[in-house]
Amino acid sequence: SHNPPNPELLSFADEYGFLIWDENRHFGDSPQWKQDQADMIIRDRNHPSIMIWSICNEAGCQSGHSGIDNVAIAFTDIIHKYDGVYTNHGDSFDGQWGYSRPTAGAAWMTTILDFASANYNYNLGGYHSQHPNQSMIESESCSCVTDRNEYKTDSSTGHVDAYGYCPWNKIPCPDGCWTPIAKNDYIVGSFDWTGFDYKGEPTPDSWPTINSHFGVNDIVGFPKDDYFYYKSAWVNMTDEIVLHILPNTWNGDAGTNSKIKARVYTNCEYVELFINNKSVSNGKQQVKPLEYYSVDITYSAGSISVNCLDANDKVLKTESMTTTGAASQIKLEWTYPYNSESKYNNTIYGDGIDVALISVYVLDNQNRVVPNSNNTIQFAVDNEDIAYIYGVGNGDPACHERDKGTFRSVYHGKARVLVGAKLNVNGMVKLTATSNGLTSGTIEINIKKPMNQIKTL
Repeated sequence: SHNPPNPELLSFADEYGFLIWDENRHFGDSPQWKQDQADMIIRDRNHPSIMIWSICNEAGCQSGHSGIDNVAIAFTDIIHKYDGVYTNHGDSFDGQWGYSRPTAGAAWMTTILDFASANYNYNLGGYHSQHPNQSMIESESCSCVTDRNEYKTDSSTGHVDAYGYCPWNKIPCPDGCWTPIAKNDYIVGSFDWTGFDYKGEPTPDSWPTINSHFGVNDIVGFPKDDYFYYKSAWVNMTDEIVLHILPNTWNGDAGTNSKIKARVYTNCEYVELFINNKSVSNGKQQVKPLEYYSVDITYSAGSISVNCLDANDKVLKTESMTTTGAASQIKLEWTYPYNSESKYNNTIYGDGIDVALISVYVLDNQNRVVPNSNNTIQFAVDNEDIAYIYGVGNGDPACHERDKGTFRSVYHGKARVLVGAKLNVNGMVKLTATSNGLTSGTIEINIKKPMNQIKTL
């Protein structure tokens, strides 16, 4: 993120197993900036999630000013002073055995640091041949612009399609930016820009877009189509069969009179694609690792489905979508926090901080998400003494509705609402979602009082 992360994010990463590139912001021959580097190390060094110390973000690392190498040495000396080698100081060791967290700088190919890093450069074989013993990493990559469930780009509405490309180098993605990393063992990995959409940096177009399109997930956390490419590349088929059709709607959203670019993201060895039970893939097709199946198709109302098959034509899994009916009802679904014990289901704490994340779906009368629905949903809790609507969102990069409010339109049939608990309270609260012409949705949230009363100043 080009700056030190929040301590809360580091604690979350410690608990859930995320790995952190901890990055200093200001880089140069300044006493204050050197102190900033020291302060970051001292603050963060006890977080096991941190795997790399970064001395500079891309602006500082790429400055090329005179004496930059000496500045880099000074900054790494600060790191080693406050986060040195972890050793076993038993009698059989001389104190020189151990390990230290490696150093890097964003987009800086140098032997001064432990890692040589690149941004959006996937042709690293030349540097590797000159420095075969130095580890390499993509400090920023991909910037794949996509929107959830959009299959036509329209700059007038502020949306881009889900087929993906990088605006900086025009490389198709996500496969174009991940495959060269995955296939070269000397590149240890990549930091994909970004995990989620975020406010600002609307690229490639500006207004009416008000946030980025770079996320693998949209801004409220719903996965986009390229999420499933990564999942198919990472998840072993013996653990879970990944099978995802693009376009991921079948209501004519991708076009009804022209050819549609269909893709199947999967970790299966073979797939077969069907429209209304008729094969449109010319039978079974092989899908190699890190690749996907692609074919041009024509829309026909009804169903689209894909089979995952083994070499003996045994169907291992089927995924399908059908043309939905009109929107008729609202469904609310508990999404976070993940309550591990059933007695705490749908539970948050009345500590004035905790929130519940609730997913909102507009369904037809057969309980299918209606992908072309954009109904406005009104939210209310039945006991405002203990809970309140904290915020709303829908993942639409061109939506200008307030995030702090009690209503939100759905984007391709989906939205999310946050419900916050007030301080030192407990009880059950009901969240209700209503919209003209739709059957309302409800969900109960259990608010648990803290063990010890929290005092306020």
